Amino acid sequence: LYEIQIPSMLIQIPVENALKHALRTKKGDKKLWIRINKDADKIYISITDNGGGFKQISDNRGTGTGLKVVTQSIQLLNMYNKVPITMRIVNVPLDNSETGCEIRYSLPLDYSYNISK
Repeated sequence: LYEIQIPSMLIQIPVENALKHALRTKKGDKKLWIRINKDADKIYISITDNGGGFKQISDNRGTGTGLKVVTQSIQLLNMYNKVPITMRIVNVPLDNSETGCEIRYSLPLDYSYNISK
């Protein structure tokens, strides 16, 4: 995995969102996990927090700009690649009956991050 490069925003923006929107006001233990795995042809990244899960409507809601930037960047890059990067946002059950938000990416190993005509 030390030889694989990805756009830093794929991890940076979800981590910032977790800290700002999920964990900042959470009572008790605040946890954030970043997992990166690789198989023969893909890299899998997940960023998970224990901040109560993703809510469409929340008192601690932001503008959604960070996720829009990530989504639009992935869409643009996918136009130049045969196999796309995929992203999912899911609520996941955690220990102690908590709910977390998890951002999941699947990135092809031979993916090109060059944008050219």
